[in-house]
Amino acid sequence: PEQVRALSLVNAAGPKEADLEAYKEKKRGTGFFSRMMAYGGFLLLRTNPRVKSILSAVYTNNQSNVDDDLVKLILEPAHTKGAFDVFFRSTVRITPGPGRDTLLEKIPESTPVSLIWGENDPWCKKEIGEDLCNILPRIEASYLEAGHCPHDEAPEAFNAALTEFLVANSL
Repeated sequence: PEQVRALSLVNAAGPKEADLEAYKEKKRGTGFFSRMMAYGGFLLLRTNPRVKSILSAVYTNNQSNVDDDLVKLILEPAHTKGAFDVFFRSTVRITPGPGRDTLLEKIPESTPVSLIWGENDPWCKKEIGEDLCNILPRIEASYLEAGHCPHDEAPEAFNAALTEFLVANSL
């Protein structure tokens, strides 16, 4: 923490501390059957048409960057050794760390914090961003006309929000 001069959160998500147990129960999968079902899902998801479809759903305001290059960039790691294990642990057998409220409380008072959020994100709803601001009222929030990837979908607005935060904090 002493080396961090500022923090900018982009569509930061995850459960609150009070919701961790329910979250763990929902995501707990063990045994051969869970692993095989997850592997089938993994194989279905790591195809060009499926990735393009998912990206089209989360780029809510500007789909011009949903192209073959982006699909390839997303798919490359899914075809490397160990990719399924990462997928399984992050979707089925997830073990979340501390809740978002616990993490925010650890940020030193002297550390400026910005939040840049895609207002139309279908996965990380705007209400989560608003909750982060309620937990840590000093957050400087910027809600952009974008979906889950505001840095890619609205790069000009994203860069302007980030630059404004950095300049305002002499960074």
